[in-house]
Amino acid sequence: MESPALQEKIKQIRTDTKRQDRVAIKLSKKLLEGRGYSESIEVEGVAGDLISIDVYALPEEKIKNILKQFRIKSVKKIEEMNTDEQLELFQEIAAMAISTKEEAWLPTDIGSILKVGGSASIAMKCFQLSGLLGGKEEEKFEDLENFRPPQTSG
Repeated sequence: MESPALQEKIKQIRTDTKRQDRVAIKLSKKLLEGRGYSESIEVEGVAGDLISIDVYALPEEKIKNILKQFRIKSVKKIEEMNTDEQLELFQEIAAMAISTKEEAWLPTDIGSILKVGGSASIAMKCFQLSGLLGGKEEEKFEDLENFRPPQTSG
């Protein structure tokens, strides 16, 4: 006969295993749904109107490829990019993060309908939903969430 402590340990392992199985099933369903996970944010259009946009999480491979395309070896290096490079990166990520099977967006579309900083907001939300931001990493992007390049008069 097993001791009460051993019986309790076996019971705990079975409970943990059942919980892990439920989590795995939920995760599998999410993975099969593909781009089903999104959150809405509001960004400002060039006409001054607020536009509600569904932002989707991107898979690791897409994020890896875009960071490689822009030769970004560490996410903190984004802050060191010049404004043009940042805008181009954010528009690229934003276009991927809001595109669906029914409606594809191009980076130039994003740049033509949103005020400066809109694509950065979408990109940061995408990074957050995709798991790239969190904990200490999030602090590195603190200034980028409210990204605005220096205004020039003229």
